[in-house]
Amino acid sequence: MDEPDRVRGAILGNSVVSIDRTFESTGFRTSASRYRGQTTSAQDLLADLFLLNTTVERHDHEAPAGVKGYFTDSGLTMLSLAGHETADATERVPLPEPAPLDAALGDCLRRRRSRRDFRAEPIRADQLAAVLWAAAGVTAEPSVPLQGEDGSVGMRWRTAPSPGGLYGVDLYVAAARVEGVEPGVYRLDPLGGALWRVAGDAELRAAVGACAFEEDVIPVSRAAAVLFLVGRPPKLYRKYGSRGLRYLFLEAGEITQNVHLAVTALGLGDVETAGFYDREVGAALGLDGVAATLVHTIVLGPAGDPPAKEHGASG
Repeated sequence: MDEPDRVRGAILGNSVVSIDRTFESTGFRTSASRYRGQTTSAQDLLADLFLLNTTVERHDHEAPAGVKGYFTDSGLTMLSLAGHETADATERVPLPEPAPLDAALGDCLRRRRSRRDFRAEPIRADQLAAVLWAAAGVTAEPSVPLQGEDGSVGMRWRTAPSPGGLYGVDLYVAAARVEGVEPGVYRLDPLGGALWRVAGDAELRAAVGACAFEEDVIPVSRAAAVLFLVGRPPKLYRKYGSRGLRYLFLEAGEITQNVHLAVTALGLGDVETAGFYDREVGAALGLDGVAATLVHTIVLGPAGDPPAKEHGASG
């Protein structure tokens, strides 16, 4: 098949919508097949409903009024407490000074690739610290004056932007091969530069084993660590309503890109994937799936073969 025919075939395969009324009785349906049969479905697509119900209309005066509440003294005070949440942890593990990220930004952007093979070797603790600093490190501590009374509150601004400074994404680390860090599951304390140990080796194996891909696609068992980006939607609902969930996903994406660039600067490899079984990860990390829910994952470690030799496409 020549290239024009292949392109036409791909376009046709992605554009056809089924008119087969027996589609609803089909037991096994991939995302592509659901998409092709959506006009015959008796149920609305939840993703479409989410988009439609999180739009902002010009006549919606409630949305901007809710945002304005965070510019009051009480709102600013609450923002100043971001990152002070407690963790149900058994141990606090201080992180060393992050390894330097000396590579030029332009060079990291050119070299960044998804790496889907790992050498089953450890990374240094200062390398992990550098990755976590890039994801959620504190870069400034300004003092913001209060309006209705004397005094001010201290803010802590981080490497990745966050909607309204709410920082609705927490980072959990399944550390399998990190020098000086006992294998287990940890939650990052971004303000204290430390890890809270929230679960042990059994939960680590359960979380890593919840990858939905086979080992020949993403060999998670050979990775040094897996970062779990855990969203806390209620933090954003109070200010932005249901639309806050959109912003939560954006924050996770901004954190993820920072991680990619730091990993590239360190000469390591990583790949992001949404292919984890949510409930299994939730059980391992102690998440209820609503107030605290898995948003994204990043697998990292010393890279194996170059991307050109890896399985499948690498972008």
